[in-house]
Amino acid sequence: MRGVSILIFILLLFIKATPLCALNRITIYSTPQEDISLTKEGEKKESLKLYEETKFDCFSSSKAFEITALALPMVVAGVATKPEDNRFSTYKSATTRGVKSYFDDYIQYLPIATKYIMKVSGVKGRSSWGRMITSDLLSVALMVGSVEVLKHTIDSPRPNREDNHSFPSGHTATAFMTATLLNKEYGHLTPWIPVASYTVASLTAMGRQFNSEHWVSDLFVGAGIGIVSAELGYYFADLIFKDKGLLYKAAPPKWEYGRKPSRFTSMIGVSTIFGNYATANGEPIDIKVGNRVGFEGVYFPHKNIGVGGRVTVSNNMFAVNEEIMEDWMGELSLYAGAYYETQLSSRWAVGSKTLFGYNFYSGCASWQERGIEKNDGSFGFVTGVSLSYLATDNMRFSLDCDYNLLSSSRLVPQQIQHELFTGVSTSVMF
Repeated sequence: MRGVSILIFILLLFIKATPLCALNRITIYSTPQEDISLTKEGEKKESLKLYEETKFDCFSSSKAFEITALALPMVVAGVATKPEDNRFSTYKSATTRGVKSYFDDYIQYLPIATKYIMKVSGVKGRSSWGRMITSDLLSVALMVGSVEVLKHTIDSPRPNREDNHSFPSGHTATAFMTATLLNKEYGHLTPWIPVASYTVASLTAMGRQFNSEHWVSDLFVGAGIGIVSAELGYYFADLIFKDKGLLYKAAPPKWEYGRKPSRFTSMIGVSTIFGNYATANGEPIDIKVGNRVGFEGVYFPHKNIGVGGRVTVSNNMFAVNEEIMEDWMGELSLYAGAYYETQLSSRWAVGSKTLFGYNFYSGCASWQERGIEKNDGSFGFVTGVSLSYLATDNMRFSLDCDYNLLSSSRLVPQQIQHELFTGVSTSVMF
């Protein structure tokens, strides 16, 4: 774990040096207040309603929080699922697929290619050429160094058993690093840039698992390393160049009191299926933690209540009597319903949802030979909570935790199925 240790040491150095609340931050209020200013004629003019300052708002405006906010939950998720990956790596056979896809070898570079195309085309970004290239080189050095040290330190066989350098995923680290680099340079132009770039990065991660190259823990630790490497690359470049070559400086985000949080969201996370399952032949079924990606759209006619829907795709590896089965248990889910949200401060909000929908199941014909009955889908119910913070005026990140109750399990149709989704999401706010 030396690569991660180096990154943690670097983080501790600048966290110690980062004040919790910079003096140039805007004033934030926890209870609605009217911001009153004077017109040229000296008359009072009512503008915004804001919130009273809190210590947590100050910390979430710090450089330390900006660098670790997305990366830390992913690393924690990866470390938490690593023991299960190690257990599955000892089972009798590796998962195999008849068709191997190579799209993940290419799309990992799509965000960085987009960044340089925009730069060459004259689109004004955050940095000059020299400052931007320095940031990118520092990011690549941190990412490659951390990934290679871990790969050659930790003995972790791949699902396809090709070698023992599974942990972490270099493709996923590259994809999330390039996505963050594009976001750092051009994310201020439109919130669609981070949503699109992190969606591409998530598809890269899904591709690595689809091709049996990596376990779930490899993907999430790789994603965390990629994000924090890019953040640190820009941080160190800022220390080196200071204001030289800085073409754009982001203003602190503002969320006016009463604003309706309508949004479009891209999400990625861990899908966990609970319960004890067995085939019709009595053989025990062991379902592994999988991953889930999806999109969500919500319209809020009121600042606290909205309506919307989402589509998600997830897959979970599973084993029968400690033998990993061919293909994975896949789900395509379509849900709609009510969303609820309460603003905690000018940057933080907590939300919930009540959704109903249908899950479409995928599977493999060979499963029936092991006593697994065919099941094409099931109706379900979803509820959950989210904690969100505003990164820019029109873009925010969230930590999500959703519970999904299904009336019929994919592997044992006579049983109900309990699923838990935990992950992170990026939203464009309208």
